[in-house]
Amino acid sequence: MTDDRYRIEIEGLRTSNRWATLGIIFLLIAAAGALVWAVDLYFGADGVRVTFIGVGILLIILAIYAMAVGLSAVFGRQAIAHHNNILRGLIDFQRADDYGEVARQVAGGITGVIRSGNSLDSRVLTTANQLARQQTSAILAANQRQHTADIDANWYSIPAAATFDEDIPDGWR
Repeated sequence: MTDDRYRIEIEGLRTSNRWATLGIIFLLIAAAGALVWAVDLYFGADGVRVTFIGVGILLIILAIYAMAVGLSAVFGRQAIAHHNNILRGLIDFQRADDYGEVARQVAGGITGVIRSGNSLDSRVLTTANQLARQQTSAILAANQRQHTADIDANWYSIPAAATFDEDIPDGWR
Protein backbone atom coordinates (compact mmCIF):
# COMPACT_ATOMS: atom_id res chain seq x y z
CA MET A 1 0.00 0.00 0.00
CA THR A 2 2.66 2.51 1.00
CA ASP A 3 4.87 1.55 -1.96
CA ASP A 4 2.04 2.38 -4.34
CA ARG A 5 1.41 5.67 -2.55
CA TYR A 6 5.10 6.62 -2.77
CA ARG A 7 5.23 5.58 -6.40
CA ILE A 8 2.21 7.77 -7.17
CA GLU A 9 3.76 10.70 -5.28
CA ILE A 10 7.06 10.28 -7.13
CA GLU A 11 5.24 10.21 -10.49
CA GLY A 12 3.37 13.36 -9.44
CA LEU A 13 6.63 15.08 -8.56
CA ARG A 14 8.14 14.10 -11.91
CA THR A 15 5.07 15.44 -13.73
CA SER A 16 5.25 18.66 -11.74
CA ASN A 17 8.94 18.98 -12.62
CA ARG A 18 8.16 18.53 -16.31
CA TRP A 19 5.45 21.23 -16.20
CA ALA A 20 7.79 23.59 -14.34
CA THR A 21 10.51 23.01 -16.96
CA LEU A 22 8.00 23.65 -19.75
CA GLY A 23 6.87 26.85 -18.01
CA ILE A 24 10.47 28.09 -17.70
CA ILE A 25 11.11 27.36 -21.37
CA PHE A 26 7.91 29.21 -22.29
CA LEU A 27 8.95 32.22 -20.19
CA LEU A 28 12.41 32.29 -21.79
CA ILE A 29 10.92 32.19 -25.29
CA ALA A 30 8.42 34.92 -24.34
CA ALA A 31 11.21 37.06 -22.85
CA ALA A 32 13.34 36.62 -25.99
CA GLY A 33 10.35 37.54 -28.17
CA ALA A 34 9.63 40.61 -26.02
CA LEU A 35 13.30 41.65 -26.26
CA VAL A 36 13.28 41.34 -30.06
CA TRP A 37 9.98 43.25 -30.24
CA ALA A 38 11.34 46.04 -27.97
CA VAL A 39 14.60 46.33 -29.93
CA ASP A 40 12.67 46.36 -33.23
CA LEU A 41 10.30 49.04 -31.87
CA TYR A 42 13.05 51.36 -30.66
CA PHE A 43 15.98 50.67 -33.03
CA GLY A 44 14.44 49.06 -36.08
CA ALA A 45 15.80 46.17 -38.16
CA ASP A 46 19.41 47.29 -37.71
CA GLY A 47 19.00 47.13 -33.93
CA VAL A 48 17.61 43.60 -34.20
CA ARG A 49 20.62 42.53 -36.29
CA VAL A 50 23.07 44.06 -33.81
CA THR A 51 21.20 42.38 -30.93
CA PHE A 52 21.36 38.99 -32.66
CA ILE A 53 25.07 39.48 -33.34
CA GLY A 54 25.62 40.30 -29.65
CA VAL A 55 23.57 37.30 -28.52
CA GLY A 56 25.51 35.08 -30.96
CA ILE A 57 28.85 36.30 -29.59
CA LEU A 58 27.57 35.74 -26.06
CA LEU A 59 26.47 32.18 -26.96
CA ILE A 60 29.90 31.46 -28.49
CA ILE A 61 31.61 32.71 -25.32
CA LEU A 62 29.28 30.58 -23.18
CA ALA A 63 29.95 27.51 -25.36
CA ILE A 64 33.72 28.01 -25.05
CA TYR A 65 33.36 28.44 -21.28
CA ALA A 66 31.22 25.27 -21.03
CA MET A 67 33.81 23.30 -23.03
CA ALA A 68 36.57 24.63 -20.75
CA VAL A 69 34.64 23.56 -17.65
CA GLY A 70 34.01 20.11 -19.16
CA LEU A 71 37.65 19.73 -20.17
CA SER A 72 38.75 20.83 -16.71
CA ALA A 73 36.46 18.23 -15.14
CA VAL A 74 37.87 15.46 -17.35
CA PHE A 75 41.48 16.44 -16.65
CA GLY A 76 40.71 16.83 -12.95
CA ARG A 77 39.24 13.32 -12.82
CA GLN A 78 42.27 11.93 -14.65
CA ALA A 79 44.67 13.76 -12.34
CA ILE A 80 42.89 12.45 -9.25
CA ALA A 81 42.89 8.89 -10.65
CA HIS A 82 46.61 9.21 -11.43
CA HIS A 83 47.29 10.52 -7.93
CA ASN A 84 45.32 7.65 -6.39
CA ASN A 85 47.22 5.09 -8.50
CA ILE A 86 50.56 6.53 -7.43
CA LEU A 87 49.50 6.63 -3.78
CA ARG A 88 48.20 3.04 -3.97
CA GLY A 89 51.51 1.96 -5.52
CA LEU A 90 53.51 3.69 -2.79
CA ILE A 91 51.38 2.04 -0.10
CA ASP A 92 51.79 -1.39 -1.73
CA PHE A 93 55.53 -0.83 -2.05
CA GLN A 94 55.80 0.19 1.60
CA ARG A 95 53.77 -2.84 2.69
CA ALA A 96 56.00 -5.17 0.65
CA ASP A 97 59.09 -3.45 2.04
CA ASP A 98 57.75 -3.92 5.59
CA TYR A 99 57.18 -7.62 4.92
CA GLY A 100 60.72 -7.88 3.55
CA GLU A 101 62.10 -6.10 6.60
CA VAL A 102 60.34 -8.54 8.91
CA ALA A 103 61.73 -11.46 6.88
CA ARG A 104 65.22 -9.94 7.03
CA GLN A 105 64.95 -9.52 10.82
CA VAL A 106 63.80 -13.13 11.25
CA ALA A 107 66.55 -14.41 8.96
CA GLY A 108 69.10 -12.33 10.82
CA GLY A 109 67.85 -13.71 14.14
CA ILE A 110 68.03 -17.27 12.87
CA THR A 111 71.55 -16.85 11.56
CA GLY A 112 72.56 -15.22 14.84
CA VAL A 113 71.17 -18.16 16.76
CA ILE A 114 72.91 -20.65 14.50
CA ARG A 115 76.25 -18.81 14.80
CA SER A 116 76.05 -18.33 18.55
CA GLY A 117 75.14 -21.93 19.25
CA ASN A 118 72.88 -20.75 22.07
CA SER A 119 70.86 -23.78 23.06
CA LEU A 120 67.96 -21.73 24.50
CA ASP A 121 67.47 -19.81 21.24
CA SER A 122 67.70 -22.95 19.16
CA ARG A 123 65.15 -24.69 21.42
CA VAL A 124 62.76 -21.75 21.03
CA LEU A 125 63.15 -21.90 17.25
CA THR A 126 62.69 -25.68 17.25
CA THR A 127 59.52 -25.36 19.35
CA ALA A 128 58.19 -22.61 17.07
CA ASN A 129 58.91 -24.79 14.05
CA GLN A 130 57.06 -27.74 15.60
CA LEU A 131 54.09 -25.51 16.51
CA ALA A 132 53.95 -24.15 12.97
CA ARG A 133 54.01 -27.66 11.49
CA GLN A 134 51.26 -28.83 13.85
CA GLN A 135 49.15 -25.80 13.06
CA THR A 136 49.61 -26.35 9.32
CA SER A 137 48.67 -30.01 9.57
CA ALA A 138 45.61 -29.12 11.69
CA ILE A 139 44.45 -26.59 9.10
CA LEU A 140 44.97 -29.09 6.27
CA ALA A 141 43.08 -31.79 8.20
CA ALA A 142 40.19 -29.39 8.90
CA ASN A 143 40.01 -28.43 5.23
CA GLN A 144 39.98 -32.10 4.23
CA ARG A 145 37.20 -32.86 6.74
CA GLN A 146 35.15 -29.92 5.43
CA HIS A 147 35.66 -31.04 1.85
CA THR A 148 34.59 -34.59 2.75
CA ALA A 149 31.55 -33.25 4.61
CA ASP A 150 30.57 -31.12 1.60
CA ILE A 151 30.81 -34.14 -0.69
CA ASP A 152 28.79 -36.29 1.75
CA ALA A 153 26.13 -33.58 2.09
CA ASN A 154 25.61 -33.38 -1.68
CA TRP A 155 25.58 -37.10 -2.56
CA TYR A 156 21.82 -37.10 -3.05
CA SER A 157 21.55 -34.06 -5.33
CA ILE A 158 20.39 -34.54 -8.91
CA PRO A 159 23.21 -34.23 -11.44
CA ALA A 160 23.20 -31.02 -13.49
CA ALA A 161 22.94 -32.98 -16.76
CA ALA A 162 19.64 -34.66 -15.74
CA THR A 163 17.19 -32.43 -17.57
CA PHE A 164 14.64 -35.01 -18.75
CA ASP A 165 12.94 -37.89 -16.97
CA GLU A 166 14.93 -40.51 -18.87
CA ASP A 167 18.18 -38.98 -17.58
CA ILE A 168 17.21 -39.48 -13.93
CA PRO A 169 18.38 -42.81 -12.50
CA ASP A 170 15.64 -45.30 -11.59
CA GLY A 171 16.16 -45.16 -7.81
CA TRP A 172 15.75 -41.34 -7.74
CA ARG A 173 12.22 -41.03 -9.15
